[in-house]
Amino acid sequence: MFTRIVFLILVLSLSACVSKPNPSPVVERPLNRYSTGGSGFDQSSSERKVHVVQGGDTLYNIALRHGLDVRQLAEINNITNPEELQIGQELYLQMPFPSSIESMTTQQENLSSKPMLYSISQPEALGVIGYQSNVPEYEKGLAGPIKTEPRGSVLPYSDSARDQLGKQTEGVVVTQQTIANAKESAAQQPASAGVNRGGVNWGWPVEGRIVSGFSDKSKGVGIGGTLQQPVLAAASGTVVYSGNGLRGYGNLIIIKHSDSYLSAYGHNSKILVHEGERVAKGQKIAEMGSADGSSAKLHFEIREKGKPVNPLGYLPAK
Repeated sequence: MFTRIVFLILVLSLSACVSKPNPSPVVERPLNRYSTGGSGFDQSSSERKVHVVQGGDTLYNIALRHGLDVRQLAEINNITNPEELQIGQELYLQMPFPSSIESMTTQQENLSSKPMLYSISQPEALGVIGYQSNVPEYEKGLAGPIKTEPRGSVLPYSDSARDQLGKQTEGVVVTQQTIANAKESAAQQPASAGVNRGGVNWGWPVEGRIVSGFSDKSKGVGIGGTLQQPVLAAASGTVVYSGNGLRGYGNLIIIKHSDSYLSAYGHNSKILVHEGERVAKGQKIAEMGSADGSSAKLHFEIREKGKPVNPLGYLPAK
């Protein structure tokens, strides 16, 4: 009995000397790692949306998926070299919440005025478009040389100058028949001649009927056709994505036409162009496939500054 009492006292003494273990510290990883450089943005918010980079992701298909302009996505994440994208990397899809109206205005001005130039150098590195400070070769000379001729002339007023100008317009008679001929000539132009919208000359990517219309959900239109029917570039530009890494689009091609416009071609059975390739309007870029394995159709989108717009407002009327 005495032995038990002594043993119990020893156990109680030892337990009193042992401190309770501290719980593991809980570290709340801040969602916002964006460096504002003192721009006045509130870093305390943790509600910004994040995209985790997966294999095959590029800035273009991420921007397409979330309805963002690729330049905006790069600006938000302070990306200067998209070739450094890593699988598992977190990309923010929203700007940090501004702490003042002034800071928000400043950020918008910086974003709209900052040029983003693209150069295709290593399309195999996650298929990403590289940003470089030099203008790409394919963009040089697109505007053509500055025209300096013919030059206009100003004649001092005199009777002889007036007579000279009158002789230059002799024989130029505009009649109703002239106007009618011009209208008839314009009407004879095929629909594929294109519509210039936003500085881009658009044409139909395939011949077919609209089987699904534009909506906020579809983001584009479905154009019916036949399997392996040629899919054409709707306008001249550069292929910035070619692959099947974007869920819901199948074999997808994205073409950059200008700083503001992209076009997307989904559910192809075969892709015929590669990233970085310069394509002309009407060039065959793919063969039509199907979305559900039965009916053949092309999913076609036009994006203006990352936002989907109704392609029927850009394509020639049929």
